[in-house]
Amino acid sequence: MTDPKDTPGRYLDRAMTWLGFNGRVLEEAQDPQNAVLELARFLGIFASNLDEFFMIRVASIRDRIRSGVGQRSPAGKTQAERLRAVQDRVQELTTAAASLWEQGIVPGLRDAGIRFVADAELEPGERAFVERLFTREVLPVLTPAAIAEEVPFHVSSISRSISRCVSPSRARRSASRWCRCRARRRAGSR
Repeated sequence: MTDPKDTPGRYLDRAMTWLGFNGRVLEEAQDPQNAVLELARFLGIFASNLDEFFMIRVASIRDRIRSGVGQRSPAGKTQAERLRAVQDRVQELTTAAASLWEQGIVPGLRDAGIRFVADAELEPGERAFVERLFTREVLPVLTPAAIAEEVPFHVSSISRSISRCVSPSRARRSASRWCRCRARRRAGSR
């Protein structure tokens, strides 16, 4: 086999071609010919694909860097160069995805009568409905987990996770109601 460093540009980087594919999924989420729920669905597929990409491909590149594998990829790049290229492309894609969500999909959903509301915005009847739905559908499948600073904790990217920050003084009062999660906007996030 020919040494990859002797034939730069002859081969495509596997990670970058995969990101190209996921970029095309994102383009479907940007296509105004699709209905807004289809746009949201494609954006969800894009995000799910990206999660898997990081679990498999990026983890593999990082493992090679950590283990000191000096071999170049078939595309002629070092593992560090590959990782930098992936990071740059992912930054571009996720910036476009966030913009699409905030400026395209959320307003489109709002125009279709679908709103994201805070708990405080709910009418008493709506709140009661949400609490019954949560108790009947969500609560039975939750698995509680306590997190402490001194204990490492891993959140799986394969499952859905909900968290609530409880101060030690409120922990005892909140223990029986741990599952009532309220979304809090972090500074800079939506």
